[in-house]
Amino acid sequence: AFHDTLEHYVTKEIFSKLSGEQKRVLTVLSIFRESVPLDALLAHELDIDVLGSLVEQGLARQVDTDVYDVHDLIREFLVRSIDEQTKQTVHSTCANYYNKLSKSSETTLEQIYHELASERQQEAIEKIVEFGRQLVSQGHLELLSLIESVTLDRLEESLMAPMMQLQGDILLMLGRFEQASSIFETASKAAKKANLPVVYSEILGSQADIAMKQGQTDKALSSHKEALEVQVELGDAKGAARTYNNMGYLYRRKNDRGKALEAYSEVEAIISSDESLL
Repeated sequence: AFHDTLEHYVTKEIFSKLSGEQKRVLTVLSIFRESVPLDALLAHELDIDVLGSLVEQGLARQVDTDVYDVHDLIREFLVRSIDEQTKQTVHSTCANYYNKLSKSSETTLEQIYHELASERQQEAIEKIVEFGRQLVSQGHLELLSLIESVTLDRLEESLMAPMMQLQGDILLMLGRFEQASSIFETASKAAKKANLPVVYSEILGSQADIAMKQGQTDKALSSHKEALEVQVELGDAKGAARTYNNMGYLYRRKNDRGKALEAYSEVEAIISSDESLL
């Protein structure tokens, strides 16, 4: 018989012939983004005895001993057809599963993903702020898409500012300067409202980087000078030394040797007076 759509075919020829427990197992496997061990399925209180029949039918795959996933076609179909309440419940249980595993960049990313999908946004954002820079330093730039999925409505500025700062820094790394500038503007306002001067000064430094890469040396210097005022007021020696060093580089680009030497001498003075910077 001819089937109007592939979805109709999957529904009529495959899912209508499965037991309720088989459908539940496939649903959970579809919500996970990666292959998972039996422990992950047991966390959902599933009858894993049905896995064998699902593998035999070609609906699930046994990737390794006691490690399973689901075929992409099945995942795509199920993720679109699961009702919202079931989806959130399964995502929440998945997040709890990853929370119990030993911490790694991969498990942290998956936990953040499932928390966002189960409307546990506050928990997810706190992890993004706490572990985000470490994740990015390890090459996990896919964190950007998770940040972009966050709903900003009613989000506290104290979380919005550092999260969007990280978002802007990733965009800056990717060379998407216009988007980064827009994000930094929002993050900067949030940092001011939340009274986060360190975050505010760091954002100014990132905005200076964008201006420098776009050939706007004076604009970059202006941002650095504003950041420096905050750093001096905070007694942030490390931040001030970094800013003076950046300013020295920019003055050299402007062929202003005197001001460049002046900036570099400030770096030397700060380092000589703070042994922790050596």
